[in-house]
Amino acid sequence: RMLAAISHDLRTPLTRLGLRLDLLEEGEIRDRSLQDLQQMEQQLDSALTFLRDGATSEPVQRIDLPSFLQSLADQYADIGHAVTLAFEAGLAVEARTTELTRALCNLIDNATHYARDVEIRASRKDDTVRIDVIDHGPGIAEADRVRLLEPFERGDAARQLRDGTGFGLGLPTARAVAEAASGRLDLLDTAGGGLTVRLTLPVAEGPRPDKSGPKPAPEAG
Repeated sequence: RMLAAISHDLRTPLTRLGLRLDLLEEGEIRDRSLQDLQQMEQQLDSALTFLRDGATSEPVQRIDLPSFLQSLADQYADIGHAVTLAFEAGLAVEARTTELTRALCNLIDNATHYARDVEIRASRKDDTVRIDVIDHGPGIAEADRVRLLEPFERGDAARQLRDGTGFGLGLPTARAVAEAASGRLDLLDTAGGGLTVRLTLPVAEGPRPDKSGPKPAPEAG
C-alpha cells in the first residue's frame, strides 16, 4: 500500500514537469527530457498495475536486443555514465518493453553505484539469451546472494546502497521481471573481482523462411 501510494502521489509532480517542458523551446535537451519523463510515467503506471493486479497489462512483444541495449547505453551516456556494449547480432527476446527497461536500469544503476566501468554483454546460449551486467566493484559474497534477491534486503558494508537511493528492491524487481518472462536472474562473480548479474531469457526466433519456393506469376489475360 505504501509503494502504491508513493507511485500515485508522484503522478501529479510528473504531470507538472511535463507541462513545463512543453513550454520550452524545441531542442535535444527538451526532447530527451520529455522522453525520460514519459518513461517514468510508464513505469509508474506499470508499477501501480502490478501492485494492484499482480501483473502488468503491457503486451509481450519481440524486442530487438542490440538496438534496445544501445538505446539504454545512450541514455546513460547522456548523464555521464559510460556503459560498454558487446552483443551478438540478431538477438531478440519476447518480453514487455517497459518491464525489461525497468529491470536492466535497476541493474545498471546498481552497478554504477559501486564501479566506474560497467559493461553489458548479450549472447545466445542454446534456446536462451544471456544479458550480463558486469562491474568491477566490491561484489557480493556468495553467502549473501540468495538473501539479497528478497525484497527490502540490503548488502553488507562493502556494497551498501548510498543513503536515499533505494529500499533494496532493485534486484528483486529484476528477478521478478525475468521470471515473469519465463527467465531467471543469477548473481555471479566477475573475473578479476566484482559482480556480474545475468538475466537469462528465452530467445525469440526470427520469422521462419518460406521453403515452398518461388510462386509462379499469374497468367496474363
